[in-house]
Amino acid sequence: MGAPMKPPEWPCGCWPNPTQRLLIQACVLPDDGAAEQAWRGWEARTALDTLDAGSFKLLPVLYRRLEAWGVRSRHAERVRGVSRWCWIRHKLLMGELNRVVALLDRHAIRTLLLKGAALNGTAYPPGVRAMEDIDVLVERPAAPQALRLLSENGWRPLFDMPPEQMAVTHSVPLRLAGSQAELDLHWDFCHGRFLSPAEQRGLWERGIPAPGQPESCRLLCPTDQLLHTCEHGARYNPTPPLRWLVDAAMVLRADGRRINWPGLAATAQALGMVLPLRGTLRFLTEHAGVQLPDGARHALRGVHATIAQWIEHRLATRRPRGSHPFWQTLPGELCCYFRARRTNPTLRLADYLRLANNLSEPATTHAWRLCRVGAAEWVAACKRRLGLGGGELSFASAAEESLQGFYPPELYGGTLFRWSMPAAAITLPLARRPSPDAAEGPARGEIQLAPFRDADSLADSLRLRLNRAWLPLEDCRLAGDRLEFVLRPEHFVDRPHQRLELQCTPWDAAEGDPRRLGVPVIGFRISTAA
Repeated sequence: MGAPMKPPEWPCGCWPNPTQRLLIQACVLPDDGAAEQAWRGWEARTALDTLDAGSFKLLPVLYRRLEAWGVRSRHAERVRGVSRWCWIRHKLLMGELNRVVALLDRHAIRTLLLKGAALNGTAYPPGVRAMEDIDVLVERPAAPQALRLLSENGWRPLFDMPPEQMAVTHSVPLRLAGSQAELDLHWDFCHGRFLSPAEQRGLWERGIPAPGQPESCRLLCPTDQLLHTCEHGARYNPTPPLRWLVDAAMVLRADGRRINWPGLAATAQALGMVLPLRGTLRFLTEHAGVQLPDGARHALRGVHATIAQWIEHRLATRRPRGSHPFWQTLPGELCCYFRARRTNPTLRLADYLRLANNLSEPATTHAWRLCRVGAAEWVAACKRRLGLGGGELSFASAAEESLQGFYPPELYGGTLFRWSMPAAAITLPLARRPSPDAAEGPARGEIQLAPFRDADSLADSLRLRLNRAWLPLEDCRLAGDRLEFVLRPEHFVDRPHQRLELQCTPWDAAEGDPRRLGVPVIGFRISTAA
């Protein structure tokens, strides 16, 4: 299968770290004894309060195995609750999916289900594969009509979608008005790989009927499903992308005999997906007990990746540098741009970057503004290292793995800020505090807010929680553009990191912004001095 390629583990790369690997093994190892041993190792080193979002999404799969083994866990009730919540959300989303498919079917638009919508009930029992949204693909010529129909029926795009943007992107996220249901409408199968009409047609023709859906609704065949899972999963994500490895293992377990390995290798070669496929299968054979047939190994030995594909894969599977998505995605977007030029030789780089990043201004203007902000951030960082300018930290440059429930950074004046969702969390690098009787006092903190949401809309609903304890109201004070709070020793837990949660009612007053917004955060400061 070629020379091993070992990009770094999460949070620096897309591959599981040792603790996450134990959870994957507990979910998919075919030997129950080995799987239970992996689960006990994972449980011994895991605190559910600070569990990363990628591992959280695997808890329904873990719960089914614990039920099958008949073992008890100190986390049993909480894992059961998460599993129940995911099942209920699955039922709600599938109800919306049925309505979307029926709407498009009435207008003669074929659909193809992707990701969780396709895997629940096929590779997984219904409701076991956690879903945050619905992924539906339509044929590229029908995409504008499908988007218009969905918009007329309450589905609002999360950003402006001019017609020319469809030429450089593969999907658009939408949210149903008055609901938390989200839908990703796709018109291409891959990130930044623009399939030709013949390649698209081949994937549709190989599709299989979707159970319980109209005849116009399809699923990818097992061969293409495995390749699609590898291509979408084997890339860095702030949320650890562990689930794609379990998805691939479940597809192989449920439909491995139906996979056309020579056809899979040929399609991976033609679409430039050899490296994601090889990396995924290598991990599954080495760590997840997956046994590939001899025909698979023979087929995969006959395909090769180009130097350009190696470079792009290396970029995709490592945490990007930069404190703003524009810089983080720029290297990968350059690869996509040169690929797009093959079918559209007149496409300008500036136009591509403007459309791919959904910018309302020229890409050069946006980049210049980010450069000025980056310079200011660098100067502030130097001052902090020299002990000058106070202890405030840039929230925009905080490590992604320390943040949950925040939207990407946005420009505000000479700095960056991030909107939180109505429920969000920051993992603070603070060790356990002394006992309440110790001489050292509580930690004090403040969060600097951007002036977009007025204080009156926050004052009655904003609450903070440290680990599992809600902060008393008298310990939190909203003063203008700052949220000041006290972290008392009795609320700390015995580990090197503490989880600070923010919760508030959604703010829906942002005109033209359909996101569920919480708090606009610029920076934060924690002082542990007495």
